[in-house]
Formats: sequence, C-alpha cells, structure tokens
Amino acid sequence: MREVITHTRRQRVTNYGDAQAVQGAGRATLFTMHKEHADPLLLTVVCEELVIPPAAIGTGDFRPMVHIDWGHGASSVETDVDVTFRQRFPVVASTMDVQGFIGAFPFPGQAAAPPVPPESSARFRAFVGEGLDGLHLFATRHATQMNQATGVLAKGQARLAGVRVFNPAVAGVPEFLLLFDQDATPVAGDVPFDGAPVPPTNAAFGGLTPIPMGETRGFVRGIAWGMSSTPFVFTPTGTRVFVVAELEQ
Repeated sequence: MREVITHTRRQRVTNYGDAQAVQGAGRATLFTMHKEHADPLLLTVVCEELVIPPAAIGTGDFRPMVHIDWGHGASSVETDVDVTFRQRFPVVASTMDVQGFIGAFPFPGQAAAPPVPPESSARFRAFVGEGLDGLHLFATRHATQMNQATGVLAKGQARLAGVRVFNPAVAGVPEFLLLFDQDATPVAGDVPFDGAPVPPTNAAFGGLTPIPMGETRGFVRGIAWGMSSTPFVFTPTGTRVFVVAELEQ
C-alpha cells in the first residue's frame, strides 16, 4: 500500500525539476527521476529563450527539443518532443529522464538538416508532478487581421491551433494563404511552412478556408502569413482578406 501524505501533515516531498541552458549541439539533463511506485505524472517544459546566430537564420529549422526516457521496472521507452513555446506531456511511470537540446530539421525543399550552430543556445525550465492537471483543452486566444494581404500573428515562439480565412472578392481565381516561421511579413521568394488554397467568395467556390493544425503546430521565430499566387514560394498578389488565428496561451 502506498502512503498518502495529507494536507495537515508536514513532511518533505521530493521535487523533480530544474532550469538548464544548452549551447550548440550539446545536451543538458533537466532532471532524473527514479521512484519505487509508478504514478500518473505530468511533465511540463518551457523554453525560456532560443538564440540562433543571425548568419544561421534561414539555413534550417532550429527548434528547442527535449529527449524523454520513461518507464517502469526493467523496461522503458523514449521519444524526442518539440517544446517550442511550452509543452505538457502526461505519462504513467516510475522513472523519467529528461534532457534538453536544440534540434535541427530541414526546411521544406531542403535535402538534409544543417548542423546546429555552435553559437546557438537555449534555456529550458522543466518539472514533473504526480497526477494530471485536468486540462483536456489548452487555453487559447484569437487574433483577427482583416483587409490585409500580409500579416504577423505572433512574434517569438508560438503554437498555432488553427486558422480560417476568407477572400471577400466575388470573382477571380483561387490564391494561396501561406504561413511562415518568421517575425516579419513575407517578401517575394520566401518559402512557406504551411498553407492552403483560398477561393473567391461566390456560389461556385464558397470562399471560406479553415486550416486546422491538430494539437497545435510550433513556430520558433514567429507566425507570419501572406496571400500568394503560387503555393511553393511566396509570390505576393496584394489581395486583401480576412484572417482569424487561434493561438495557444
């Protein structure tokens, strides 16, 4: 039987968590937990700062990551998780080892990911606690931008839950709403991270385009968008649309 510590009884309880910084391709152990009993646990990780040298920006998709190894008894499993902005990770386990690092991934169209720049750095804060917080839905806020052809929905690390857009024009050909991982409006030639076709508003096409993101999609530098005549690279059209984005709080 496992002893339950009541609220009226004072007793020291072990806390698992730490704040660590990583440099370049290195890794930092955020904490190591080994207990006798397996419990429902909730790991929360925040990347407080991610610094990529200016010369490396645009050469690859660099993201704050954690490596999680958790299990019970003589067995364990492991995975790498993108913790851009903030992430919660529920498990049931008696052991957990968490390391922070900077991941490098190829941009769309790149054959391979570049190495992590030695001058890059990240600061992580992580902790794990027994039980779950009961948040089945993450808290969100909405950003509305209208009568614009380009825009910036967020600057810095952010997670996007969904976007919907409509083109009020009643005639014309479908264009493309393109999304970019950057903190400034796109310019011609920029390569998008996501997007969708946006038709004009009429009986034939409808005009409303929702872009769901599943559980959210992480953007490291910011979330920018623009209306384009081509889908694979930004070719500005100047078409003014109505955009509503749902962002994780």
